[in-house]
Amino acid sequence: MKQALTLALALVLTLAAGCSPASAPPAAPEAPAAEAPPVTEPAAEEPPATASEPAAEGSLSPADAGEILCPASVDVGVWVVGTYKFDAVTDGLCTAVAPAEAFDLVLAFPSGVSEDAMRSAVAVASGEVVRYRFSAGGMIVRLAAAQPGTVTTVRVRGPVGEGGSTVNLGFGLRREPAPTVAIEVQVGDGPWKPHEPGEFLPPGPARVRLAFGRPVGAPQVEGTIESQLMVPAGSEPQMTWTDSRTLLLSFAKLPPVLFVDFSAVEDDRGLQFRDQVLYLRSDTPPRLAALDPASGREEDLGPAPLDILWSTASPNGRWVLLEATRPTSRDDVDVWLIDTATVRARKTDLDESPYGPGYIWFADRLVVAGWDELQEWDLTRHERRLLSEASYAGPLSPDGRYLAGRVLHLNRTDPNTWLAPLTVAVYDLATNTERLFPEVGNFRNPHRGGDIPIHVPMRWGDDGRSLYVLQYAEDSTPDNPRTYWAVLDLDTGVLTPADNVPDEPLREPQPVTSPSGWAFRPAQWGGRGEVNLVSPQGLEVAHGEGRPLAWLPDGRLLLVRWADGYPRIPGW
Repeated sequence: MKQALTLALALVLTLAAGCSPASAPPAAPEAPAAEAPPVTEPAAEEPPATASEPAAEGSLSPADAGEILCPASVDVGVWVVGTYKFDAVTDGLCTAVAPAEAFDLVLAFPSGVSEDAMRSAVAVASGEVVRYRFSAGGMIVRLAAAQPGTVTTVRVRGPVGEGGSTVNLGFGLRREPAPTVAIEVQVGDGPWKPHEPGEFLPPGPARVRLAFGRPVGAPQVEGTIESQLMVPAGSEPQMTWTDSRTLLLSFAKLPPVLFVDFSAVEDDRGLQFRDQVLYLRSDTPPRLAALDPASGREEDLGPAPLDILWSTASPNGRWVLLEATRPTSRDDVDVWLIDTATVRARKTDLDESPYGPGYIWFADRLVVAGWDELQEWDLTRHERRLLSEASYAGPLSPDGRYLAGRVLHLNRTDPNTWLAPLTVAVYDLATNTERLFPEVGNFRNPHRGGDIPIHVPMRWGDDGRSLYVLQYAEDSTPDNPRTYWAVLDLDTGVLTPADNVPDEPLREPQPVTSPSGWAFRPAQWGGRGEVNLVSPQGLEVAHGEGRPLAWLPDGRLLLVRWADGYPRIPGW
């Protein structure tokens, strides 16, 4: 695997039968604020609210509002970044604020409840369900965006409580817009301009103005900024609150990289800021270049994507694929394709593959194996298509036709052994058809309580008709896990213990050789490295720092150059 996963924002609702409203629920959230006007330099006002004294702007008390609020719980109970958990009430609906934007609703069911039982127990009104997913902790319901003010009702009924007890729980999710922060920058004494994440500014004095659209706590905001700043000692900005919602950052000299992610900051309603980042650079942007290996002459070809994480190329050298951190996010990744015939970079809407061999090239298409879906990119029409929602981590069969995958039923994880039923999937890349072998084995779920994908090691037999799958012994325990290899006969669908297991295929990157005999070794995960070429005579020739990508049709090397300093990865 190339990198860790990003965890999605979610609202967590715990299905605990017999809960009742808290005796002192929190204050009712206020109605959404109108869109703030353009920011001007305001005069100093009262200081912003602190974490212990949140700003209040005429919010109604629960009694005045005439509604039962879902009492918030400090203990989230599942590993999801940026979550709230609400205990349900059994008498009517309790109300909570949820984003008007699309979001994941995580319903935590007791262990042992089947996927069918979960799905049949949940009813959603005044909200569109995009899809259902299942994890060891229960079910994840992806809700589409809704108009602000909509109350999406979620009902859970049936024998899905602890010990099979019957529950009848209700949640009214009042959809309100996620808070925003308007960010402006000023270079020297120049005009204030809206900030574009990833923009480059000249080094020197600068100011950044943050105008929050909802009340926030000053310690929370200042702590978020201080924890993410990567600036030399003594170069920290001066932070000044010009009013209760506006913070001014003053830099005597901009650092080479300034990145702050505000997505964990909460407003007075408990909603978090979405896709709100401050990302400035004062160094030199990366560039694409073409290097003549014999003469050393180099031609600038234009800008390259920022913050490149990883790259690979098609076997015929026509296409280069780049994974690069999205400028508007700490962790999200964009997938770029470069046509070496035109040296044009195109950003796609593909989800990246977490696996090194997760990109499978064909003459006119690219198949991408993700954590929980298989995608296809048409290299002619430049369109994405979803092929399957199974996790196809591979490997690829010896003839390149079949891709191995799996569906791990995490919601049925045994609480004593941590083993979950395993369905093996095989995708035929020639016919675009999928074959499932339901629950033929098991695999360990080490991330109990969270929605974290798990890789199941597999290997193909030499004949391409048998698939070896790593298994856990039935008497395994969390403290003493025992594994063995089993072989699945694709003709009979039977999984049996294996005596001889094929060796793991060699996955070390091999040198890429041009028609003229020059070669380079592909760079590993991460941004820049050393550009070392091997001549046709076998001599190593160093060409400085950069990232080699592919050979161009004219025999030159396509690479990325950084003029000054290591390419910083946002938030790292």
